[in-house]
Amino acid sequence: MFDYDLSDDLKESVAKLLKKDPVMASALKKKMDEITACDETEIEHYPDSSYQWAGAKHVHIASSFVLFFRVFRKEKHVRFLAIMHHDKAFRR
Repeated sequence: MFDYDLSDDLKESVAKLLKKDPVMASALKKKMDEITACDETEIEHYPDSSYQWAGAKHVHIASSFVLFFRVFRKEKHVRFLAIMHHDKAFRR
């Protein structure tokens, strides 16, 4: 089980989501709970990101959005970095 926190950018995005799209906000919360419930070996099945998100992992939410997060195994901590549309996230 991991502790977690949100980046400032993600906090703003979540606040907007809660107002505009509560279903998406609920899906985001479920996915964050799923990630933080993993142990050190289970969390490895999330793919590593590259390019501007190198060093982070990512997971798809509601098929067209991507949540980026960084895992600190020694501290048993996850920092959620950003959520963005798939097309914007993986554009080079």
